Amino acid sequence: MRKDVKTLTFQSSLQNVPSSAWDVSEAGDGSVLAWMDNGDLYVAADGAIAPNSDASCLLQDFANLKTIDFGNCFDTSNVTDMHSMFAGCSSLTSLDLSGFDTSNVTYMSYMFQMCDNLSNVDLSSFSTSNVTNMRSTFESCGSLIRLDLTSFDTSKVTDMAFMFTSCNSLTSLDLSNFDTSNVTNMLWMFGLCYDLTSLNLSNFDTSAVTEMDDILTGCYVLTDLNCSDARILKEYNRR
Repeated sequence: MRKDVKTLTFQSSLQNVPSSAWDVSEAGDGSVLAWMDNGDLYVAADGAIAPNSDASCLLQDFANLKTIDFGNCFDTSNVTDMHSMFAGCSSLTSLDLSGFDTSNVTYMSYMFQMCDNLSNVDLSSFSTSNVTNMRSTFESCGSLIRLDLTSFDTSKVTDMAFMFTSCNSLTSLDLSNFDTSNVTNMLWMFGLCYDLTSLNLSNFDTSAVTEMDDILTGCYVLTDLNCSDARILKEYNRR
């Protein structure tokens, strides 16, 4: 059961694999094996382990999963869909995704939604130039204390609704590099970010946006807003 998994480890060797391991390879040829040992889940192969191009919901609702070790062998270069990939992993406190190749990914909606205890996530290697959907990507990540998205290319994104909703512990967020010229939906984008005091949206373009209601609802302590967009300023004044 998903609830029984406490740790997850990927390894690039089939040495010392127990006889109880099960075959999780797409070809059914035993090239990728998995086994459990007292709450520790292992996935092994001789070399890289590549998820299917659709990796959506891959670890969704592994509610008691505390750590993931990708072992420098988790190959995401062919993945196109990461929708809800870690959603509901409410026991994760940190996540190192610096080895992820996301150059072909188009969907990152709900990717970390409801990772309630996640305080740190390394997205420094993320290439998002093909991503079109970032709806609710970080929604309800209430323990995130910092988020570096300076590497994000959002030029193709159309949906950012609820993207940071209920990120209650973030005090500042710099999105000055965001290209929002194709975004049509910013509904509740920063809603209920109660501790947010500083927000840099200096490059935001809302000319294509059709939905923006409550984009800053609940941002009561936001006093440092770097933004010249008239529509966002209007929402700021009525927050």
